[in-house]
Amino acid sequence: MPNISETVEIARRVLPIIYVIDSSGSMSGEKIASVNEAMRDSIELLRDISAKNPDAEVKVGVLRFASGAEWIKPLTSLDDFFWNDLKAGGVTDLGSALNELNKKQKELQASIAQQRKKAAALNARIDQLIQQEIAAAERRRKAEAERRRKAEIARQARLKAQREQAAREKASRERAEARRKAEAERKEAAERRNASRNLASSKTKSSHTSKKNTRRVTPKPVPEVEERPIFNEADNADRALNSSFAANQGRLSMPITGGYAITRHYGSYNVAGLKGVQLDSKGINITGHPGAQARAVFKGEVTAIFSYSGMYNVIVRHGSYMSVYCNLSSVSVRNGQQVEARQTLGSVARDASGNCTLHFQLRKETAKLNPEAWFAR
Repeated sequence: MPNISETVEIARRVLPIIYVIDSSGSMSGEKIASVNEAMRDSIELLRDISAKNPDAEVKVGVLRFASGAEWIKPLTSLDDFFWNDLKAGGVTDLGSALNELNKKQKELQASIAQQRKKAAALNARIDQLIQQEIAAAERRRKAEAERRRKAEIARQARLKAQREQAAREKASRERAEARRKAEAERKEAAERRNASRNLASSKTKSSHTSKKNTRRVTPKPVPEVEERPIFNEADNADRALNSSFAANQGRLSMPITGGYAITRHYGSYNVAGLKGVQLDSKGINITGHPGAQARAVFKGEVTAIFSYSGMYNVIVRHGSYMSVYCNLSSVSVRNGQQVEARQTLGSVARDASGNCTLHFQLRKETAKLNPEAWFAR
């Protein structure tokens, strides 16, 4: 399979949370103190939520407005966020705060659009390689059918030649038998003529000779030519593998070693915090511990290994089913290699959190399947 040099990162879902705080002079005293206390409590609550949702990367931003608006905390990963108490002062300027919020939302939408574009490019490449593999499988099927057709023609030709040879041999034997009989009859006639001339003197001898010479020879039976069947190699490897894979729905091994969490599910989902923004996932993200390895979910053949943005991606064919393993930092298999279930394919790349996130897809030819329905739980 051809390689490509582009890449896409398999990112976690981003949950942007923006606080808009009035820090004008009207908030002085207990009001701003209450705001500071609420912010400290809120950040701790967000840390608990983030720990329970590994599929979400929480980013926090703080926009204050007082005689204008400013980002005192731009969107920052929750792991790097620290709250510093605010002081009140100045006049209220809510309009500036709204302008800043609109600007930030446009930036987030642009970032999501770029993420969607990269994901679409990766999926398009996967679709292309799977289409190539389907076409190659069809060519192999036609080639095998043509080979079998020619083998059958050759077998029929051999049988015909055997029958013709048997017929020629039979005709030759019949001609030889006819000549033998004619020769025997000729000799018998000659003996009868001699006997009539010498009847008086050699009756006993002539009678003995006549019986001896007229003895019939029973011809040996002609063996029939046995038609030997010519066996073709069984063409059931793909069908058996396909049937076996389908029969194991709900029992397949997880494609990652060690402990794991499914951090992105299959299908469409709304982006938290952005009204009307929706992303579509063709597979699932599985996050494991540092050092996690990608492994085959079932026995099959490696049909494609391609790079994308410095990461490796592997496609394994299981009959008409295809499993896709993305975001690998290295691979330990080669194109065309037969692999067994749970065999290591390569190392999963680490994400920003230090964990390893594998993007996994499952197809039946061109149809996309929800992988979670196929795993043993």
